[in-house]
Amino acid sequence: MGWIMKILVISSNTLPASPSGSVYVAGAVRQAGHEVQIYERLFSTDLAGELTAKLRDFQPDIVGISIRLVFGDELDLEAPLGTRHTDLRPRVKEFTDFIRQTSPAHIVLGGPGFNYYARDWLEYLDLDYGICGEGEESFPLFLKRLAEGGDITSVPGCVFRNDGCFDSVPPRPVKDLDKQALPAYDLLDWQSYAGRNITPAVLTKRGCAFSCTYCLYSKLEGKRYRSKIPFGASLILGAPGETPETIAETLDVLDDYEIPNGVWVTVGVYLWTDYQEIVPEARRTGVLKDDNELFSGAVYLSPDLPRSYLQELPEALRARRGYSVQFNKPSEAWTL
Repeated sequence: MGWIMKILVISSNTLPASPSGSVYVAGAVRQAGHEVQIYERLFSTDLAGELTAKLRDFQPDIVGISIRLVFGDELDLEAPLGTRHTDLRPRVKEFTDFIRQTSPAHIVLGGPGFNYYARDWLEYLDLDYGICGEGEESFPLFLKRLAEGGDITSVPGCVFRNDGCFDSVPPRPVKDLDKQALPAYDLLDWQSYAGRNITPAVLTKRGCAFSCTYCLYSKLEGKRYRSKIPFGASLILGAPGETPETIAETLDVLDDYEIPNGVWVTVGVYLWTDYQEIVPEARRTGVLKDDNELFSGAVYLSPDLPRSYLQELPEALRARRGYSVQFNKPSEAWTL
């Protein structure tokens, strides 16, 4: 088997959603120099016929099957409460059974639905190999090891069968998302998705700092945010209740992140319309003495920010890397 291989990525999902995992992995495989195609189960009307033609015409060396879910509730207005519980495992087994009967291609499993039940999937489908976690680096590495006769069982995230038992290697999150390939959405016919009101998904970050009891993303992707797209932060300081302590807390949060495009800080809140909920507060505290000031640029600054603190704040902020500061003064005559 040569280094350049033919890879067929199958999205086994049958629920109306964008095949984001499949297109990201396909993009990574293509960037690694392989030839890749995607087969989307969602719009299949003749699975056997379509898959036969794809396997015959493309003749893949590797078939990667992306498993989105193990089970789900499909819309069915005739069912109680309008949904019907569906076991999605047999739909994946249709693929693996058919591929083994008609193609010598290696089968590799992956996707979010595989992450949670990796060994159960391998046993249920009688397969030997799958990859948990993020696949943009692991799957191309698997292909490289396979082509060169290397150890495929040491690939990060791999789950494999060994002498009748199962073993695994911990996943390795992608560190630099900017170096990853763009998702290969060009390999799909998006008219079919548009006809079902499905839009493509682009992942702008990975990781989650929260620990919601119903969610497992922070465990799968880590608690530290990894961003694919550079971003900046815009702050407005001085609203009601603002104190030196709340500003310090805000800056501590920003210090935990790398901000490639900088931080833009505005000190003082401009008042210009009653649609701003801060305007009644400004009237109540006497900051806004005449509504005519709304037309000339009235500014609210929290009375809990001492003048001595405000005097040092602009330069302290500008001394931070990437920070720029605009100080909105309550009036031209207002001084510290």
